[in-house]
Amino acid sequence: MPTAPSQARSNPAPASWKPVARGTVLLDKIGDISPTFQQRLLRVIEERRFQRVGENTSIPMEARIIVASNRDLAQLVRQGRFRQDLYYRLKVVDLHPPPLRERKEDIPLLVRHFLALFNRELKKGVTDAAPDVLDAFLRRDWPGNVRELKHVLECACVNCARSVITADDIPHAPPLEIQRPAPAAGDPKSAEAARILDVLQSTRWDKSLTAKALGISRQTLYRKIRDLEIKDDCNGCDSL
Repeated sequence: MPTAPSQARSNPAPASWKPVARGTVLLDKIGDISPTFQQRLLRVIEERRFQRVGENTSIPMEARIIVASNRDLAQLVRQGRFRQDLYYRLKVVDLHPPPLRERKEDIPLLVRHFLALFNRELKKGVTDAAPDVLDAFLRRDWPGNVRELKHVLECACVNCARSVITADDIPHAPPLEIQRPAPAAGDPKSAEAARILDVLQSTRWDKSLTAKALGISRQTLYRKIRDLEIKDDCNGCDSL
């Protein structure tokens, strides 16, 4: 089925749905729409037809409708601010994506995705984030979820004059505020072991993520763990 997402507006007119009458329409921030549009949307869903403004001919509505909201729709229903009949019409398959802090293994993939996106939009050639930047991203809890990560990367791409994003390109300091255990003075092996252990703990001993954050291969990481006698304190929680 071809897809054609609509523009997110608080009260999109049914006429604007014509390009997606046979595709997929995404209505973002559905909890913010007016009572008038709630009624119109319910009619479209029930009748599977709509009319363009100024026309008398009905157009079949065969599109799949997806809605998104950052508000509790059930609570809005209880408060009388969202129609109960519309709520149950929309609540066919209910998805609750976990916050980014609970799926940090997605961060490297999201970084690559957004960098490719901003490279096209900004005519840039940024290929990756430096290991310490990715390490900081993996440590951050991201209260703003994916949108916050996207914003940070967009600002970094604007600031970046090289092919790799460094700490100097990050617009806000919090994502890079990393507290590392202080290594023994004058002991480079202890310092390296502390850094590797620090990243391992932040990724719950996921070797792939740790190697990516450190900028080394998995084989090199395994060798360093062995040579530096780094102990697994996660009871085998490595998923790979």
